[in-house]
Amino acid sequence: MVPCARTDGWFQVCYTLLKCLEKYCMTASEERIGDEEDGKVVMHHSRDTAKKQWAETWAMVLPTVTKTVLGNLPVVVKLKQPQQAWQGILHHIQRGGISGLEEVSMSALKCLDDIILIGEGREQDKLPLDITVPMWDDVWKACHGVGVGLNDLMRRSPNIESLPSQKLITFYTIIYRRLNHQVRNNFTTEMFRKLQDVFPAIMLPVLNRNASKMMACRAEISPLQDSVLQIAESLQLV
Repeated sequence: MVPCARTDGWFQVCYTLLKCLEKYCMTASEERIGDEEDGKVVMHHSRDTAKKQWAETWAMVLPTVTKTVLGNLPVVVKLKQPQQAWQGILHHIQRGGISGLEEVSMSALKCLDDIILIGEGREQDKLPLDITVPMWDDVWKACHGVGVGLNDLMRRSPNIESLPSQKLITFYTIIYRRLNHQVRNNFTTEMFRKLQDVFPAIMLPVLNRNASKMMACRAEISPLQDSVLQIAESLQLV
Protein backbone atom coordinates (compact mmCIF):
# COMPACT_ATOMS: atom_id res chain seq x y z
CA MET A 1 0.00 0.00 0.00
CA VAL A 2 1.40 3.42 -0.97
CA PRO A 3 2.03 5.95 1.85
CA CYS A 4 -0.85 8.27 0.88
CA ALA A 5 -3.26 5.34 0.76
CA ARG A 6 -2.12 4.22 4.22
CA THR A 7 -2.57 7.75 5.55
CA ASP A 8 -6.03 8.07 4.04
CA GLY A 9 -7.02 4.75 5.59
CA TRP A 10 -5.66 5.85 8.96
CA PHE A 11 -7.75 9.02 8.90
CA GLN A 12 -10.86 7.04 8.07
CA VAL A 13 -10.24 4.81 11.08
CA CYS A 14 -9.82 7.85 13.34
CA TYR A 15 -12.94 9.56 12.03
CA THR A 16 -14.94 6.37 12.44
CA LEU A 17 -13.68 6.18 16.03
CA LEU A 18 -14.83 9.75 16.71
CA LYS A 19 -18.22 9.01 15.15
CA CYS A 20 -18.64 5.97 17.38
CA LEU A 21 -17.59 7.92 20.48
CA GLU A 22 -20.21 10.57 19.75
CA LYS A 23 -22.88 7.91 19.26
CA TYR A 24 -22.02 6.01 22.44
CA CYS A 25 -21.75 9.19 24.47
CA MET A 26 -25.03 10.71 23.33
CA THR A 27 -26.95 7.46 23.87
CA ALA A 28 -25.27 6.37 27.12
CA SER A 29 -27.20 6.00 30.33
CA GLU A 30 -27.31 8.88 32.80
CA GLU A 31 -28.12 6.63 35.74
CA ARG A 32 -25.64 6.84 38.56
CA ILE A 33 -23.04 4.12 38.91
CA GLY A 34 -21.76 2.94 42.25
CA ASP A 35 -24.92 3.16 44.34
CA GLU A 36 -24.79 -0.47 45.41
CA GLU A 37 -26.27 -1.16 48.80
CA ASP A 38 -23.03 -2.56 50.18
CA GLY A 39 -21.43 0.83 49.69
CA LYS A 40 -18.16 -0.64 48.48
CA VAL A 41 -18.14 1.18 45.15
CA VAL A 42 -17.13 4.83 45.47
CA MET A 43 -16.99 6.99 42.34
CA HIS A 44 -16.39 10.71 41.85
CA HIS A 45 -19.53 12.63 40.89
CA SER A 46 -17.92 13.80 37.63
CA ARG A 47 -17.64 10.19 36.40
CA ASP A 48 -20.60 8.51 38.11
CA THR A 49 -22.60 7.82 34.93
CA ALA A 50 -21.82 6.00 31.70
CA LYS A 51 -22.52 9.23 29.78
CA LYS A 52 -19.92 11.16 31.77
CA GLN A 53 -17.35 8.41 31.24
CA TRP A 54 -17.93 8.36 27.48
CA ALA A 55 -17.73 12.16 27.44
CA GLU A 56 -14.33 12.00 29.12
CA THR A 57 -13.09 9.56 26.47
CA TRP A 58 -14.48 11.69 23.65
CA ALA A 59 -12.87 14.81 25.11
CA MET A 60 -9.47 13.10 25.22
CA VAL A 61 -9.55 11.43 21.80
CA LEU A 62 -10.73 14.48 19.81
CA PRO A 63 -7.63 16.68 20.45
CA THR A 64 -5.36 13.69 19.93
CA VAL A 65 -6.76 13.06 16.45
CA THR A 66 -6.67 16.79 15.70
CA LYS A 67 -3.00 17.08 16.64
CA THR A 68 -2.24 14.04 14.50
CA VAL A 69 -3.94 15.61 11.49
CA LEU A 70 -2.08 18.88 12.02
CA GLY A 71 1.20 17.06 12.49
CA ASN A 72 0.72 15.27 9.17
CA LEU A 73 -0.73 18.20 7.24
CA PRO A 74 1.99 18.07 4.52
CA VAL A 75 0.85 14.50 3.85
CA VAL A 76 -2.84 15.40 4.06
CA VAL A 77 -2.57 17.98 1.27
CA LYS A 78 -1.09 15.30 -1.00
CA LEU A 79 -4.03 12.94 -0.61
CA LYS A 80 -6.37 12.35 -3.53
CA GLN A 81 -9.09 14.19 -1.63
CA PRO A 82 -7.27 16.48 0.82
CA GLN A 83 -10.27 18.74 1.37
CA GLN A 84 -12.34 15.77 2.46
CA ALA A 85 -9.74 14.74 5.04
CA TRP A 86 -9.46 18.33 6.33
CA GLN A 87 -13.20 18.86 6.48
CA GLY A 88 -13.52 15.50 8.23
CA ILE A 89 -11.65 16.59 11.35
CA LEU A 90 -13.42 19.97 11.34
CA HIS A 91 -16.77 18.17 11.18
CA HIS A 92 -15.94 16.19 14.31
CA ILE A 93 -14.64 19.29 16.07
CA GLN A 94 -17.92 21.04 15.30
CA ARG A 95 -19.93 18.05 16.51
CA GLY A 96 -18.01 18.10 19.77
CA GLY A 97 -18.50 21.84 20.14
CA ILE A 98 -22.30 21.57 19.95
CA SER A 99 -22.58 18.35 21.96
CA GLY A 100 -24.07 20.15 24.95
CA LEU A 101 -21.42 18.52 27.14
CA GLU A 102 -19.16 21.13 28.72
CA GLU A 103 -16.09 18.90 28.82
CA VAL A 104 -16.39 17.86 25.18
CA SER A 105 -17.23 21.38 24.00
CA MET A 106 -14.16 22.83 25.73
CA SER A 107 -12.03 20.12 24.14
CA ALA A 108 -13.44 20.98 20.69
CA LEU A 109 -12.74 24.68 21.18
CA LYS A 110 -9.19 23.86 22.23
CA CYS A 111 -8.81 21.99 18.93
CA LEU A 112 -9.87 25.09 17.01
CA ASP A 113 -7.47 27.12 19.12
CA ASP A 114 -4.62 24.73 18.27
CA ILE A 115 -5.34 25.09 14.56
CA ILE A 116 -5.19 28.88 14.78
CA LEU A 117 -2.06 28.87 16.93
CA ILE A 118 -0.17 26.51 14.66
CA GLY A 119 -1.44 28.27 11.55
CA GLU A 120 -0.10 31.55 12.92
CA GLY A 121 3.19 29.93 13.91
CA ARG A 122 2.68 30.94 17.52
CA GLU A 123 3.44 27.52 19.00
CA GLN A 124 6.97 27.40 20.34
CA ASP A 125 9.56 25.73 18.10
CA LYS A 126 7.05 25.29 15.28
CA LEU A 127 6.82 27.02 11.93
CA PRO A 128 3.44 28.18 10.58
CA LEU A 129 1.58 25.44 8.74
CA ASP A 130 0.80 26.05 5.10
CA ILE A 131 -2.96 26.29 5.54
CA THR A 132 -4.55 27.49 2.31
CA VAL A 133 -7.32 30.06 1.99
CA PRO A 134 -10.00 27.39 1.29
CA MET A 135 -8.83 25.49 4.38
CA TRP A 136 -9.13 28.62 6.54
CA ASP A 137 -12.60 29.12 5.11
CA ASP A 138 -13.47 25.61 6.27
CA VAL A 139 -12.18 26.44 9.76
CA TRP A 140 -14.29 29.62 9.84
CA LYS A 141 -17.38 27.66 8.78
CA ALA A 142 -16.78 25.08 11.51
CA CYS A 143 -16.32 27.82 14.13
CA HIS A 144 -19.46 29.56 12.90
CA GLY A 145 -21.32 26.25 13.08
CA VAL A 146 -20.31 25.86 16.71
CA GLY A 147 -21.70 29.33 17.46
CA VAL A 148 -25.00 28.52 15.76
CA GLY A 149 -25.15 25.26 17.69
CA LEU A 150 -24.51 27.02 21.00
CA ASN A 151 -27.28 29.47 20.17
CA ASP A 152 -29.65 26.57 19.54
CA LEU A 153 -28.62 24.87 22.78
CA MET A 154 -29.39 28.02 24.75
CA ARG A 155 -32.85 28.31 23.21
CA ARG A 156 -33.63 24.66 23.95
CA SER A 157 -32.07 24.43 27.41
CA PRO A 158 -34.81 23.31 29.82
CA ASN A 159 -33.00 24.60 32.88
CA ILE A 160 -30.10 26.80 33.91
CA GLU A 161 -27.80 23.85 34.67
CA SER A 162 -27.76 22.82 31.01
CA LEU A 163 -26.69 26.25 29.72
CA PRO A 164 -23.11 26.54 28.43
CA SER A 165 -20.90 28.18 31.04
CA GLN A 166 -19.59 31.71 30.70
CA LYS A 167 -16.07 30.26 30.62
CA LEU A 168 -16.97 28.22 27.53
CA ILE A 169 -18.69 31.10 25.74
CA THR A 170 -15.86 33.50 26.56
CA PHE A 171 -13.30 31.07 25.15
CA TYR A 172 -15.44 30.75 22.03
CA THR A 173 -15.58 34.51 21.50
CA ILE A 174 -11.79 34.79 21.85
CA ILE A 175 -11.30 32.08 19.22
CA TYR A 176 -13.89 33.67 16.92
CA ARG A 177 -12.19 37.07 17.12
CA ARG A 178 -8.75 35.65 16.36
CA LEU A 179 -10.13 33.59 13.49
CA ASN A 180 -11.83 36.65 11.99
CA HIS A 181 -8.45 38.36 12.09
CA GLN A 182 -6.82 35.36 10.42
CA VAL A 183 -9.23 35.44 7.46
CA ARG A 184 -9.53 39.24 7.32
CA ASN A 185 -8.09 39.46 3.79
CA ASN A 186 -10.79 37.11 2.50
CA PHE A 187 -13.67 38.26 4.70
CA THR A 188 -16.77 38.39 2.53
CA THR A 189 -20.11 40.17 2.84
CA GLU A 190 -21.78 36.78 3.28
CA MET A 191 -19.49 35.97 6.21
CA PHE A 192 -20.37 39.32 7.78
CA ARG A 193 -24.09 38.58 7.42
CA LYS A 194 -23.60 35.21 9.09
CA LEU A 195 -22.25 36.90 12.20
CA GLN A 196 -25.81 37.69 13.21
CA ASP A 197 -26.33 33.94 13.63
CA VAL A 198 -23.54 33.85 16.20
CA PHE A 199 -23.82 37.10 18.13
CA PRO A 200 -27.10 36.13 19.85
CA ALA A 201 -25.33 32.99 21.08
CA ILE A 202 -22.41 34.83 22.63
CA MET A 203 -24.50 37.68 24.04
CA LEU A 204 -27.28 35.61 25.60
CA PRO A 205 -25.41 34.63 28.80
CA VAL A 206 -24.76 38.34 29.43
CA LEU A 207 -28.39 39.34 28.95
CA ASN A 208 -29.96 36.23 30.47
CA ARG A 209 -31.51 36.81 33.88
CA ASN A 210 -29.97 33.55 35.11
CA ALA A 211 -27.13 35.42 36.80
CA SER A 212 -25.81 32.33 38.57
CA LYS A 213 -24.33 31.16 35.28
CA MET A 214 -22.12 34.24 35.19
CA MET A 215 -18.72 34.35 36.84
CA ALA A 216 -18.19 36.92 39.55
CA CYS A 217 -16.28 39.90 38.24
CA ARG A 218 -15.21 43.02 40.10
CA ALA A 219 -14.65 44.98 36.92
CA GLU A 220 -17.39 47.05 35.34
CA ILE A 221 -17.82 44.44 32.61
CA SER A 222 -17.36 40.68 32.63
CA PRO A 223 -14.66 38.86 30.60
CA LEU A 224 -17.40 37.70 28.22
CA GLN A 225 -18.71 41.21 27.66
CA ASP A 226 -15.18 42.48 27.10
CA SER A 227 -14.51 39.74 24.55
CA VAL A 228 -17.74 40.53 22.69
CA LEU A 229 -16.81 44.20 22.53
CA GLN A 230 -13.40 43.25 21.14
CA ILE A 231 -15.11 41.25 18.40
CA ALA A 232 -17.19 44.27 17.45
CA GLU A 233 -14.09 46.44 17.45
CA SER A 234 -12.12 43.96 15.36
CA LEU A 235 -14.83 43.90 12.68
CA GLN A 236 -14.13 47.56 12.00
CA LEU A 237 -10.62 46.56 10.95
CA VAL A 238 -11.67 43.68 8.67
